[in-house]
Amino acid sequence: MKRKFIFILLISILLWSCKSSEPPKESTSDQPFEITVQHWFANPDSYSNFTERGIDVTIIFHEGDRTLTPEYVIFNDRKSFSPIITPTVEHVYKIEARIILESSLLQQISERVNQTNRLVFTNSDGEHLYMEFKEWETLPNRYD
Repeated sequence: MKRKFIFILLISILLWSCKSSEPPKESTSDQPFEITVQHWFANPDSYSNFTERGIDVTIIFHEGDRTLTPEYVIFNDRKSFSPIITPTVEHVYKIEARIILESSLLQQISERVNQTNRLVFTNSDGEHLYMEFKEWETLPNRYD
């Protein structure tokens, strides 16, 4: 019994001494952009059945290459309508995309797709390129 105890104690000391003293590394995002997502709901007249709901995706793209044209955003298995791009400061662009989940007014809602969350571009050669994103900030729901 005494040998078993000493053996376990020695193994424990050996393992404890091998433990790294460095703090764990924080996860770093390799996304060249910041994303905010906001769900919105609209019912302008409380006495009607008119309802609208969707998602606004805003992307602040750092060091953007203006030869890339954003085509659409895919978020939560939905394809956005054509985004609007606006330059904010030098080499920084704001891309705003809207996903319509339900609409009593519009006949077309955002198409369902089986792809990961991504921003899809077209380059100067007409090729489609995409950048996946895994991190975003969710803003509080907006009620119009």
